Amino acid sequence: ADPLEKPPICPACRAPLCGDLVASACNRVYHRKCLAEIAESGSECPQCGELHAASSSLDLFGISFGDALDPGAAALAVKIAQVETEEGGGDSEAGGTKAESLRAAAALLAMKNNVGERKHHLQEQRALIQAERERCAKQDAKLEAAQKLRATRDSDVSQTHKANQQAEIQRKSLLAKLDAVRQQADVSEYWEKLKQDRETEAKQHLLILVNMAHSPAVITAEVSNFQQHTRESLQRMRKDGGIYTQRLQAARRQKAE
Repeated sequence: ADPLEKPPICPACRAPLCGDLVASACNRVYHRKCLAEIAESGSECPQCGELHAASSSLDLFGISFGDALDPGAAALAVKIAQVETEEGGGDSEAGGTKAESLRAAAALLAMKNNVGERKHHLQEQRALIQAERERCAKQDAKLEAAQKLRATRDSDVSQTHKANQQAEIQRKSLLAKLDAVRQQADVSEYWEKLKQDRETEAKQHLLILVNMAHSPAVITAEVSNFQQHTRESLQRMRKDGGIYTQRLQAARRQKAE
């Protein structure tokens, strides 16, 4: 017959042994609560009459008679109860030794269950650590990608800055050339007015140029250069005119002869 069909009963409350169980010093299996009540009241063991039965109790971890019962632990608990019954008044030394052995086996079984639980917990912790490592690896990959992207953007910004600097230099150069051309045109206009005997307008024009110019000294230098160029041009024209006059006179003399 299956030993679990009729589970042993607690010597104190006479209820089936289940749940949190302990073994007393007189090798009896009790509910923990029942043995605690016996110890508090100072009562004797209901079966053997030993006093203070809870003074050296042993926890029977893993031994239960519920639905989630470990068959090995349950069978061991039944054997302990059977040995207690066979002992009768507890005088049998062989029975006591056997009960002690079974209690030691129960303790080993409890340790085995505890080790199993710890292994399971360790596996869970390892899984969590592995998941955390994978998460950290993904974060590192994202960080590396972000750093590369930032380096690329910094390079683009640097190149754009250099291009802007070169464009600014070119712009200033073009503005300087344009300003020089405009100044030359203004000076030419000034001299054209002088040639046309519009001296008053020429002076006013020159005054406006000097006041509006970014660098009046440039206008003055340009006027001076233009004056020198004009003098040289007039000298060449006079020289060429003298040569032409001499040739014309020579031609007239030849014609008269």
